[in-house]
Amino acid sequence: MSIDEIEGYPLSAEQRRLWATGGPSGTQRVRAELRLTGPLRVEALERALADTGQRYEVLRTRLSRLAGMSTPLQAVAELSVGLHRGVAPPEPVAQAPEEGPLRCTVHSEDAQHHRLWLELPALCMDPFALRDLTTALGRAYAGEPGPDEPLQYIDYADWQREFLAGEDKAESAAYWRQLAESLPAPTTLPYERKEGARAPTSFQVLEAEVAGTGPLRALAGRFSVELDTLTHAAFQGLLWRLTGRGPVVSTLRVDGRAYEQLEGALGTFARSLPVVTTIPSDYRLADLLERLRQTHVAHRKHAIAFDADAYPSLVPSAAQAPCAFRFVSWPDEEHAGTRFHLEQLEAHEDVAGLMLAVTDDGRRLALRLEYDAGRFEEADMRRLLQTYRVLLDELVAHPEARLGTLRLLDAEEERRVVHAWNATALSVEGGCVHEHFAAVAASQPDAIALVCEGVRLTFREANQRANQLAAHLRAIGVATGDAVGLCMPRSVDAIVALLGILKAGAAYVPLDAELPAKRLVFILENTRASVAVTTAELEGRLEGFTGTRVRLDADAANLASRSDADPSLPLDPEHVAYVLYTSGSSGQPKGVMVRHRGLTNLGAALEQAVYRGRGPRLAVGLNASLAFDASVKQLIQVCQGHTLHVLTDRIRLDGKALAASLREHPLDVLDLTPTQLRLLLENEDGASLAQLPVLLLGGEAITPDLWKRLALEGRGAFNLYGPTECTVDTTAVAVTAQAPEPTIGGPLANVRVYLLDADGRPVPVGVPGELFIGGDGVARGYHGRPDLTAERFVPDPFSGVPGARMYRSGDVMRFNAQGQLVFMGRADFQVKVRGFRIELEEIEQALGSHASVKHAAVVARTDAQGEQQLVAYVVPKRRHGTRLDSRARYPLPNGMAVLHQNKNETDYLYRELFHERLYIRHGVQLPARGVILDVGANIGMFSLFASLNAPECQVYAFEPLAPLYETAAANCELYGPRVKVFPVGLSNHEHSATFTYYSRYTMMSGQSEYANAVDEVSVIKTFLRNQRTAGDSAADTLLTNADELLEGRFAEERHTARLRRLSDVMREEGIRHVDLLKVDVQRAELDVLEGIDAEHWPGIQQVVMEVHDARGHASEGRAQRITGLLESKGFRVRVDQDPLLEGTDRHNLYAWREGGPVVAAPASAALDARTVATPLTDDAVRTHLRQVLPEFMLPRHVVFLDALPLTLTGKVDRKALPAPEAVASSARAAYVEPRNELERRIAAVFADVLKLEKVGIHDAFFDLGGHSLLLVQAHNRLGKVLETPLSMLDLFRHPTVASLVAFLEAGKAPARETTEDVDEAARRRVEAMKRQKDRSKGRGDT
Repeated sequence: MSIDEIEGYPLSAEQRRLWATGGPSGTQRVRAELRLTGPLRVEALERALADTGQRYEVLRTRLSRLAGMSTPLQAVAELSVGLHRGVAPPEPVAQAPEEGPLRCTVHSEDAQHHRLWLELPALCMDPFALRDLTTALGRAYAGEPGPDEPLQYIDYADWQREFLAGEDKAESAAYWRQLAESLPAPTTLPYERKEGARAPTSFQVLEAEVAGTGPLRALAGRFSVELDTLTHAAFQGLLWRLTGRGPVVSTLRVDGRAYEQLEGALGTFARSLPVVTTIPSDYRLADLLERLRQTHVAHRKHAIAFDADAYPSLVPSAAQAPCAFRFVSWPDEEHAGTRFHLEQLEAHEDVAGLMLAVTDDGRRLALRLEYDAGRFEEADMRRLLQTYRVLLDELVAHPEARLGTLRLLDAEEERRVVHAWNATALSVEGGCVHEHFAAVAASQPDAIALVCEGVRLTFREANQRANQLAAHLRAIGVATGDAVGLCMPRSVDAIVALLGILKAGAAYVPLDAELPAKRLVFILENTRASVAVTTAELEGRLEGFTGTRVRLDADAANLASRSDADPSLPLDPEHVAYVLYTSGSSGQPKGVMVRHRGLTNLGAALEQAVYRGRGPRLAVGLNASLAFDASVKQLIQVCQGHTLHVLTDRIRLDGKALAASLREHPLDVLDLTPTQLRLLLENEDGASLAQLPVLLLGGEAITPDLWKRLALEGRGAFNLYGPTECTVDTTAVAVTAQAPEPTIGGPLANVRVYLLDADGRPVPVGVPGELFIGGDGVARGYHGRPDLTAERFVPDPFSGVPGARMYRSGDVMRFNAQGQLVFMGRADFQVKVRGFRIELEEIEQALGSHASVKHAAVVARTDAQGEQQLVAYVVPKRRHGTRLDSRARYPLPNGMAVLHQNKNETDYLYRELFHERLYIRHGVQLPARGVILDVGANIGMFSLFASLNAPECQVYAFEPLAPLYETAAANCELYGPRVKVFPVGLSNHEHSATFTYYSRYTMMSGQSEYANAVDEVSVIKTFLRNQRTAGDSAADTLLTNADELLEGRFAEERHTARLRRLSDVMREEGIRHVDLLKVDVQRAELDVLEGIDAEHWPGIQQVVMEVHDARGHASEGRAQRITGLLESKGFRVRVDQDPLLEGTDRHNLYAWREGGPVVAAPASAALDARTVATPLTDDAVRTHLRQVLPEFMLPRHVVFLDALPLTLTGKVDRKALPAPEAVASSARAAYVEPRNELERRIAAVFADVLKLEKVGIHDAFFDLGGHSLLLVQAHNRLGKVLETPLSMLDLFRHPTVASLVAFLEAGKAPARETTEDVDEAARRRVEAMKRQKDRSKGRGDT
């Protein structure tokens, strides 16, 4: 039968997966090269090959894709399986039409040595089955009989389809489904190129081997696992160590022939299964092996039911391309005197960014690393392969050690990263920097030392003034080692004062006058400073400081009388030169004590790295704040003999002014942050890079585009890095075009840098590690914080100096191949924003100190311009959130913010109850204390009114409709601490009843036996007729359109609710006395009164209720009946009805007892709602933070959340915190901005009328809180901005900007009344509607 006559069979699940990833390109192939030792009978091999081809149909299977089919069919044909002679080509060769998919090539080197190549498409064979094909071929070669009826692959594919469609796979399906629901993203290696920097995919291969596998086999046996589990554990452990985080998520290629019936079957059975391995920091090899053994057992048990089509999230994708592992055992075999030994196995099958394939031939492990050269550099992959081998050796040598303590570097690599790259020794001149300054003043006294705003001081003048200040400080009691505050404006005097403090043997403590007063006082008290140097103008900023203030201006005469000779105060280099405060994670800033040794070394190191060869007496700019350690590297330059130009705040904070200053007073060297540099370059009056001085950049990362621009256009730039704790600068690098990426360079002179993992081990090149810094720049520690000092300043195990310490920076970096450091992020929550170092925990603690804040988190996010910005995420305490139970609170004029059902009703209820006090009339009053019953609470507005105005009263509220009860309960939780809300209604007997609920008119909702939407519409029409009869002709227009305006406004929902008797509730709650009974139950008011027993009537003092009484209806005569009832109980009664409501059933009834015991609550007792449960605002948060934090630590955005997202371990999941714009957009998810001028005009009118910031073209007028009164206003405004006439009915029918524009542009406006008539009617309608809503609850929002 020819192949054309065969329709074919569908692919298996594995084949479909491979076809989906590789298609017909032919790149997915498996290939084995075997070395045959011994005599080879080629003719026998040919017969064996032909026999094997006939025995296994998969070797004679063709794939054919018919027209209209996305995947091919497979069909068995009469194809030959021939043997080719010669050396197999490295790339696949197209087979002849009559040949099958197997290509077999043999080459004899001599009589005893031969090569055999077997190659097939991955769609036909996987590497596990290829091993069995070799066995089958060898047995056929030896004349051994094979299986009579081997399982054919097409039969397997057919069985698999039935199995996957049946119920037998239920357990396995549940296994994969559970994994699919919880699978994290694949582990990403640190040196993987970012997506935008990747080259086109091109797979490369690196090979290595592990010889002498005896120790590994013994280790596997010791833990009762197979070698494949051990080598896989090493792979997972390596990924964990390289990434420094978990869980490890990779892919494992497994042999899918777990069933006994599939043993020895040929075809494609292998699957790529995800492996998730959580590795705690205390894990040892035994722990990891047991976890992986369980995973292997479970995966292989359920592999037969794994279907990529059913679980797409479990299969690797080209976008993520995970790391993959494969282990194949392929021992030597001997057939007819010829030994078959696997030389090389190639199998590029499924998607992977890299795959480590381990092949075990019994004597050695062949390691083959296939990687995507578009994602990874070859050098990194070579190191990865070597690191894997080192880790295997470490596991053998230290099987009981914690995995985190095992070495990853071989001896040569460790020597390079720890010692060779830290060979920075430099001999440094002794003495302190102020002594160097005095020496310069002696050698060049008339040279200019300091310049600021036209003021110039020579070295002699500056030195003499500094000496005089030093003498004065010593005279008033400043001793060597004391701390002296320095609060000065930027000027030459500030530098003189700093030098004077140092000359006095003290440490200067810079104080930024812009800091909050509390922070300044804290710093002075924390350092125990007894003296502060300042000016008369800034003296007031030190309010609360009880020490001595030395004012350089006001005390000038006294200072001038002091000696100007250099003091003779030799200082130890270990003495503290300054104490600089940085943000602290404890909630308070921490003071870093920097030694004189560090300052001296910094001067020598910068001379070597930056200034050497640039000449003497350079003009050096001082841009950084004196309270920021970047200023120190410029300050010490004046001590080296250069001229220091102090840039004032007026200049340094204004890009335009800075550019002008640089043109007028050129500098040779200037310090800037990258952000400041961008502002300078982007200013319209800014200078070009070629016109700028040599730039010393630091404080934040340089972006790749700025780096490139600096390298190509600038006169010279250096990127400097260093924490305050290591004397300003630790590393430096010249910005050059040769650098492949921005780096922070290598260590300065006498500085050492180490990248260590969590266990203090050096990490391989390219792998992230935390930066530890040793050497002469390391500070003494934190002032008054021995605990924190011990935590961050730790022994240096790599230094040969006894007692040497290194600073744990918290910065995460990696080495590039040249030994340069590349910044990658933080190991903690410290960030840098605009060059300022900020501990996010300090801001979080400041937020948490606000009385209305429950939880807070702060992160630094990169905005659209690439700038870092602080974002605070705040969870207010329940009563202070802008949302409650995921519902937005609606602000009211008195400061309340409530939950509600719709805006219009809430506004009406507020006006009726709080503004007009409708229920407190005609002798009815709120009691000062006692009991109030709110029957028919709706959303609880009357209960809130009572709670705020009579706060000592106990209120009982009753609301049977669930949506309204939930809202009322929430509102009373906010503002009614003495309100108890019941989810029931009241009636004359206990039972369940059906209620009709109008979500748009909740006040008209009620028991279904009384509810009638027709009656509600009738009330509205009667009101309009009464207006017309009273002479208001404008009402006629609205009356004419009433049916259309009200259409669909009374959509019904049916709810079942419980009704009880009031007396029963009073007995249960122990209520003996009721000071005010309020009833508003939509035509069921008499039922409520009938539920009061005779024994309870004497205790009820006042009643106020809405009564329904309409002629010709069931309620006819109800007002009179209720009046008689109440009068018989001793009440005086008054019933009101507005004249405009004549003909409707709406009345208000007031009843009270003459001379009753009720004492009215005084106005002075009322609570201010703004002090009870005010929603927290971002303004309130910022106001609070400004009292305790400097300006640079204030968040740019404050985002309010219902809850902070948490990780599985219960910590704040900072990666899941939403972007500020995402939170804002979710609130207006449907917002679409206007697209043309007409839409913009209409949207502007809608926004103005609705008092909204903006309105989208699809936002419905009424959904945004609009009602008929506002509709009239909108119509009035639109008449002035639109050229096409528009009726109010047209506007009602087209409530969105988009629909209204479409209507206008279609020209479908019908003939209608004149605009003038409608406008007049609208104006009259406003007044009429107000009077109507004052008196009736049949009003609606028409």
